[in-house]
Amino acid sequence: MEILDDIHVNIDREDVLRLQGWRGRRPRRNIEDMLTSQIEEGFRLIQPKSIYTRVGIRQLRDECIELNNGFILRMANSAQVWGGAECLGIAICTIDSTLERRVSELFAEGEYPMAVMLDSVGSVAVEGVVDYVNAHFCQLAADMNMGTGPRLSPGYGEWELTDQQVIFEILPGAEIGVRINEDCIMLPQKSVSFCVGMGREMVTMHGGNRCEQCGMEDCAYRKQVP
Repeated sequence: MEILDDIHVNIDREDVLRLQGWRGRRPRRNIEDMLTSQIEEGFRLIQPKSIYTRVGIRQLRDECIELNNGFILRMANSAQVWGGAECLGIAICTIDSTLERRVSELFAEGEYPMAVMLDSVGSVAVEGVVDYVNAHFCQLAADMNMGTGPRLSPGYGEWELTDQQVIFEILPGAEIGVRINEDCIMLPQKSVSFCVGMGREMVTMHGGNRCEQCGMEDCAYRKQVP
């Protein structure tokens, strides 16, 4: 396993606005100005980090994935989603807790719009960390003449959240300051775990969208699916 802590993160303005509910319309000038200031604040506060590993697959079935290290991930339709995978890239990503603490301070000060905006900035930032690490997996796979399937996380689509426990048994999240509670929620909350299938028979999904694998079509946060 390895740790990445020199991670370039992009905080896209349109993604932040999408989380704020601005779909198909432009916000007022004061909202645009707040967005600019909170993105700048976000860049000052985030500390992007990730711990990751690659584990061979012993058997890929419709209802679960048996790994060579003895662990089992119980994800429905795993054979369909990651058909041809020979191993899984597994990662835990975070922006650390500093931004979350600042959001809490803003709420305590009654600065609610600013707090909500900065919280959305943090959500987009941690997804940027995930995108960076996923691209790293794609490059590792390419170096081994492999392709990669979609990246997926416990709790999305048909993958039970309880598999967070398995991921944290495989990876010591504490080494980058991340843990899970009894409800399998990661702390700091601006953290994401994910897996990606890797195999010689797989075709790399450049620019893949995790929403393609989720049936929640009415989700307010859903990205455009081709």
